[in-house]
Amino acid sequence: LNNLGIALREAERLDEAIAAHRAAATIFRETGERHEEGMALKDLGSTLGVAKRFSEAITASESAASLFRETGDRGNEGTALYTIGIASRETQLFDDAITYLKAAATVFDQTDDRPGEGMALAHLAVVLGETNELDQAIVVGEKAVAIHHETGDLPSEGDTLYNLGLALGLAERFDEA
Repeated sequence: LNNLGIALREAERLDEAIAAHRAAATIFRETGERHEEGMALKDLGSTLGVAKRFSEAITASESAASLFRETGDRGNEGTALYTIGIASRETQLFDDAITYLKAAATVFDQTDDRPGEGMALAHLAVVLGETNELDQAIVVGEKAVAIHHETGDLPSEGDTLYNLGLALGLAERFDEA
């Protein structure tokens, strides 16, 4: 059912995808398969985010992160924390977004997931810029650019450089922008 939810999300049939993820999570909870329940909840959080149902995405992703901590799956814990950070930003909960994106970046760093770390740091830099913490946004953005460059993720590197340029401009560091 969870894979069906993923396929339905890709087909942009979001209500059906959400129902499939919820059903999968319920089945896994009832059968005591904690890790698989976490996977279904992680995917549910992701799908809810795509559907712009951010508060529900946060709730599902918090449950997923807890299950992944319990089962020792640090990589998927990082993904769930990242989803919470993104959904928090979308709902203007900037302090929560900063907390969760930092946590996600830390988990990705500890698990050697460089693309994940770069993605979390890039979004963290944006949130820091939105909260006028420009010096921090610049430092974090530069680190994200370096990681994207190292991993060969040119589209993300370009996006992050653009956002870094905006932060540098707002900080009146025009020569660097």
